[in-house]
Amino acid sequence: MADIYLNQAVPDVVELPKAFHAPHSALSPHNIDYASFGDNPALKRAFDALNYVFDEANSINEARTKPNPEHRAATHDRLIRERCDKFEPSAAEKLDSAMAGLKTELATVESNLSTKAGLKTNPAHTNLIIGTMQGFTQEKRLATVNELIEQSDGASLAALLEVPLFTTGLTAEVRDSIKERLYRKVDPMGFKLMEQLKLSINRMDNASMKALPMFGELRAGTGEGEWRKRAQMAAARNAAANASRK
Repeated sequence: MADIYLNQAVPDVVELPKAFHAPHSALSPHNIDYASFGDNPALKRAFDALNYVFDEANSINEARTKPNPEHRAATHDRLIRERCDKFEPSAAEKLDSAMAGLKTELATVESNLSTKAGLKTNPAHTNLIIGTMQGFTQEKRLATVNELIEQSDGASLAALLEVPLFTTGLTAEVRDSIKERLYRKVDPMGFKLMEQLKLSINRMDNASMKALPMFGELRAGTGEGEWRKRAQMAAARNAAANASRK
């Protein structure tokens, strides 16, 4: 396209379109449920981080299309670009900090659950437990695991978890379900919190991934001199429209 020269006497406010309709749904703070867990501080921090990112992204996106009438296009673009330059590191810091908090909280919750569950073997009993399980039918083994969970017998269950599957005769499915079922038995709310923390970590990771391209989208078209390209394209469209009417 041939260059179209702009009359410098004409105000050069040229529309900067929205970067997107709305921020990606992965960035919505409602992906983090903190209120159901007594305002858990780690979950609350994650909620607040997403809330900041979502709201600021929306604000910058809206601001792109609403220049101050007293500003020329170059000034408007620069102001949007500067907001983006501040927003990106701030958002990254908040998301990273929230993720670290969730992981620390998860480690604490899992440690507390393990302590409550008493998952610590008694070496003096391990061989007896394994030998007894080997003599059972598969049906009896399953019934025994169910009984041990009901009794919250963490020491016996720990022995079944620490030895190879072939020594106990348990299926992988049964063995892998023991810890989760025991945690749910000894501390139902703690177990729910653990599951929510795991879910929130996955969602925060996804949010961070979706935020990366968003920063570029918000900054797009705001580089130095970009306004002139938009003006040239608008002038070309107007010229073509006027020519078609003749």
